[in-house]
Amino acid sequence: MRQIDELLNDAHEAYEFGRYHESAVCFEQAQRLAQQAGLLELRYQSAIWAAVNWQLATRPLRALSLLMEALAKPAAAANQWHEWAAHIQAFEIIRDYQPYKVEQKLEELKRLVKQHSKGSVSDYLWLKMGVRMEQGQTSIAIERGELAWVRKTPTGFMKYLIAHDLVLCYLKCRDRRGAELWCRQLEETECYFAESRAAWHDARVRLALWDQDQPALVRELADFQDAVESVQRPKWRRRLIELEVRALLLNMDLGDPAQFDHPARRRLHVRVKGPMILSEWYGRRLLLLDYRLAALRYALGLSAVEDLYDARPQMSTAQRADVCSDDAEIQRRIGRVRRAIKKAEVIANRLDQCFRCQWRLAEVQERARRLGELVVEQREASPADLIGGAGNRYANARAGRG
Repeated sequence: MRQIDELLNDAHEAYEFGRYHESAVCFEQAQRLAQQAGLLELRYQSAIWAAVNWQLATRPLRALSLLMEALAKPAAAANQWHEWAAHIQAFEIIRDYQPYKVEQKLEELKRLVKQHSKGSVSDYLWLKMGVRMEQGQTSIAIERGELAWVRKTPTGFMKYLIAHDLVLCYLKCRDRRGAELWCRQLEETECYFAESRAAWHDARVRLALWDQDQPALVRELADFQDAVESVQRPKWRRRLIELEVRALLLNMDLGDPAQFDHPARRRLHVRVKGPMILSEWYGRRLLLLDYRLAALRYALGLSAVEDLYDARPQMSTAQRADVCSDDAEIQRRIGRVRRAIKKAEVIANRLDQCFRCQWRLAEVQERARRLGELVVEQREASPADLIGGAGNRYANARAGRG
């Protein structure tokens, strides 16, 4: 029994510091020892915790196999909370990798809530919030999230998850003040947990990106990078890269985004180990599309635009002196944007069909509308009108491109 206790202590410590692979291995070892000792309840609990950690370490099939095995066993082998935990963890995997089943599974959870402790209500509300976010019903998601926060008990999902999702929802609704209030709440929530700190820094970067505050972006991104170093969950590194790229595209002093040595382009080439869930694939395609738009704007001599949060008319941005002198290059960049739009539309349409909505497709079509504005701008000002000495400086600057 002492060996099991030591394994469980090591597993929980690794979990709190974001070392999910290590934690999962320890829990599985504890599960086997509990089985040998005839400790069925402890075996069940260890299996659930192992599944949680395998899921966080992006090993969904291994996690799901443990969960399905646990749910197939008689419920008498576990307390009420761990049985509920198995259901909600299985739901998360289905939501992330098989979203076409999400409404059916959400209804099953709704029925199960009545059979479990009061703590399950908050979990259900938070999971429902996540589904409404995926469906673009942001106002409803906020209502569910704030209710989940009020009804939260010590068991179930951690509170920082609710606060972080509320930050994202308020930014989606263009309510910066509401997002900042929940960011402050997030700062004080479960500070001991590594992912909670990563979530808070993620929120801080997004607020700085909303403000287009370059000094704050540099500072907050550095803190965010430090926070994700020890967390073995790929989603935080992917979010860090996305936000770094968007911040770098706003910095006009870095030059042409299409240059091979541009920092934003270099960050785009960084690959994070681990499978991406479908929503991450969409986020990646949207980021690549926004990168292509930024490169086109630069060639047209327009100032940078923040495509994620800035909804102002882009043609109101200031003209720069260095305009591309090569009409063929501009046409190539227009073609790259169009190809990026088509690729983003494929995954946007797939996810919208799964969640029975259209907001992702509308988001991509908004980028297509912005491209239309840029094409009009390019036609109205021919290269001869735009060039002059500044155009020659642009061409010289691009001479190093392969």
